[in-house]
Parts: sequence; C-alpha cells; structure tokens
Amino acid sequence: MTFNMIFVYNTISISVIIMMGYLLYSQDYTILFGEFLCTIIQYFSKKITTGWYPPIFKRPDGATDCNLFNTGGKAGHCSGFPSGHVASITLLMEMLLLRNNTTGLYNKITYYVPIVLMGYSRYMKKCHNTIQIFAGYVLGYSVANILHKYDDDIKRYVKSKLSYFFNIEDNDDIDDNKEI
Repeated sequence: MTFNMIFVYNTISISVIIMMGYLLYSQDYTILFGEFLCTIIQYFSKKITTGWYPPIFKRPDGATDCNLFNTGGKAGHCSGFPSGHVASITLLMEMLLLRNNTTGLYNKITYYVPIVLMGYSRYMKKCHNTIQIFAGYVLGYSVANILHKYDDDIKRYVKSKLSYFFNIEDNDDIDDNKEI
C-alpha cells in the first residue's frame, strides 16, 4: 500500500476525532453520550473477545496503528470486534438522519456515504474484517435508535443537572412540560 493511500485512510479514520470535537463544541450531549456508550461497549467487547474464534474476532494479519489516533503499533494479535470507528460514524449519521426525519433513497444514500467510507478505510488499512465492520455498524445503529427515542429526556436531564458546569442555552425544541 502506498504512502498516499495510507494518508487517505488515516484522514478518514481521524475524522472521528473532528466529529467528537464538533459535538462537544455544539453541546450535543445526546450524541456525545452515545459516542461514550459505543466506546465503552466496543472497548470491553474487544477485551473480552481477544483470543476467541479468530476468523471473526481477530484483526487481520498485519494490522498496525488501528487505535483512535491511528497509532499504537502492531495490533494483529488483538480483537477488532466491533469496529469503533464505524460505530461512531454510524451513530452520528443515524442520529442526524432520525432527527431530520428524512426519507427517500437519495437522503439515506447521502447520510450513509461517510459510513461506507469509514468502513472501507478500516478494511483497506487492514484494521478490521467485514464482520467486525458490520458489527460496528450494528452497534452504532442500535445505540442511535435507542437514544433517539429518549433524545428530549436526555437533553432535559443534562440541562437541569449540568447547566452549572456548562453554558447550556435554552432550546425551544424541548418542551419542559412534556409528560413522561
């Protein structure tokens, strides 16, 4: 693999860090909570499944620099199940898709392009196999759909409990009198 292609795959992979910075800046605590939840689930899943059935759980041979910052050296002996990068980008794009209530094939394709690019880059970097990438997609999709159901409740809770620590503005989209 040429240096230029590695640079492209690393740039796509590092976009997860840029995304998290933007979410923190925009104070989208529901998606940030989802990212934290996905990170915890995939971290412990990788710890637990290390040494399990290699065709599914082991990273491809020659896997290097596969952590969040594309550093860390050789990782071929570790589990890569599920892909945390794919889970993160899936969570973000699925939450945006659900919040914008978009329908139609064109909109879904548009929202899924970053997910496909991330999965492709992780596969080409030899950090994950297709099963691990699909598992990351399922994790991100599931967490996004669960959190979307409770989006207003999470925003209300964060606003009431953490407004002392953060500059959380009033959002007219949240109905404070909503019955639970």
